[in-house]
Amino acid sequence: MEELIFGWGLEGYGAEFFRITENEKVRFIMRYSSMSMDENDDEIWRHGEIEYKTFEDYWNEFVSQEHWLHYHPVFVHPDYKQFIREYLTNIPQDSLTKGELLKLVYWFEEIVNEN
Repeated sequence: MEELIFGWGLEGYGAEFFRITENEKVRFIMRYSSMSMDENDDEIWRHGEIEYKTFEDYWNEFVSQEHWLHYHPVFVHPDYKQFIREYLTNIPQDSLTKGELLKLVYWFEEIVNEN
């Protein structure tokens, strides 16, 4: 069984993170796509996937990116909302720019606190 755990997007880039259960084994896979332009201004799309041991391993890599708060979260699985809510709550807000604070509010209002 494959379950979507977390998904996000940004213009020209996006990813979905899945929990896959097969024969009582659990795997975690991030599938991504990215777009760039070639010398003729034609779009070049790349797709791939990366396996992680845990969601926490993926999350730590995700939030280590400099501008991760600017990515647009589109889905958070109910089993992981509390984990993300706690992480977001513990971000020192005085270290954020005004734009990052607005994005943090977006994460709470649109994704983490939805029913």
